[in-house]
Amino acid sequence: MASTGTEQRGSARGGLVGRLLRLPLFYKILVANALIVLFFALLATVLVARIPGAEGAVGVLLVLAVVAAMVSVAVNAVIIQLALEPLRLLQRTAHRVERGDMDARVPASRVADRDMDRVTSATNLMLDRLADYRRRLREVAARALNAAEEERRRISLELHDDASQRLAAILMRLRIARSVADTDAKDAMLEDVRRELAETADGLRRYAQGLRPPALDELGLGPAIESHVRHVADAAVMPVEVRTEGVGRLESPEAELALYRIVQEAITNALRHSRASCLAVTIERSNGAVVATVQDDGVGFDAEAILRAPMGEHGLGLFGMRERAEYVGGRVEIRSAPGRGTTVRAGVPIHGAGGTLPAELVAIDMAEMD
Repeated sequence: MASTGTEQRGSARGGLVGRLLRLPLFYKILVANALIVLFFALLATVLVARIPGAEGAVGVLLVLAVVAAMVSVAVNAVIIQLALEPLRLLQRTAHRVERGDMDARVPASRVADRDMDRVTSATNLMLDRLADYRRRLREVAARALNAAEEERRRISLELHDDASQRLAAILMRLRIARSVADTDAKDAMLEDVRRELAETADGLRRYAQGLRPPALDELGLGPAIESHVRHVADAAVMPVEVRTEGVGRLESPEAELALYRIVQEAITNALRHSRASCLAVTIERSNGAVVATVQDDGVGFDAEAILRAPMGEHGLGLFGMRERAEYVGGRVEIRSAPGRGTTVRAGVPIHGAGGTLPAELVAIDMAEMD
């Protein structure tokens, strides 16, 4: 029973201390200042009372001490209110953002000191970047939707204009062949039909490969990228080198597809815009990740300026690569400068999206671009 009483008193004291500690900052500072002022005022009164011949003035001194303490507390309250005004502005802005007002910004305060001005500037910069990030995400989503619809329209037209018409012609030839009595002529017509069917099947296979590379599912990331490089190298105006030794399979199909699409986008950008004399693609394992590097010696560009600028077609590609990598816990670094070529390095974790790769894993040394 005694221990229970002790625990209850301890719990009561803990609850009181806890409630005091949860008081707003204004009241914490004000109460602390008031207690300090009252303590020293009373201490001064007691010391004065001990001076010989000052007994009659103790009452007056006590009143003066209390009045001085009250005035000091009031002045402290005003000063603290002014000092905490920037924090209240910051809190109001945070509540507005929490309620969905993404345009809210922390207003400048005339009573803020230098440190609070830095906090205000940093908060507004963070909100500006968040708004820009959300805007870019909306643009990516809108363009991705439009691109998907455009791709469906293109495939529909190609199937209708190519495969469908080929198959219609083949059916017509088969009907004609059935009515041909000459065996040699019928065999020749059937051979033409066989050839047309083979070409149509090849066309359908190319459409399917464009939608989803079968080598990625059947053989893995390295062979799929090698196959893609061989395909684009036939029509490229520059030699494309590829090295993918020892890559193997990733445990996450999403990570494999993300890295494949990032490399595909980087190669496409280089072939379209770089005007380079050569292009090198390297895929390798490093510290629990697969890192892909696409490097050219072309004209280069200001990558950071494009990423900061309003979204354009090229900026959409760069932003999309970063989004793909972050979706599976990876990272993308892009380094370029006018006249110094472009290097894109992307890394995704082998074991799937279990976190974010360290920046050092895909960091690009500018000396590599010289």
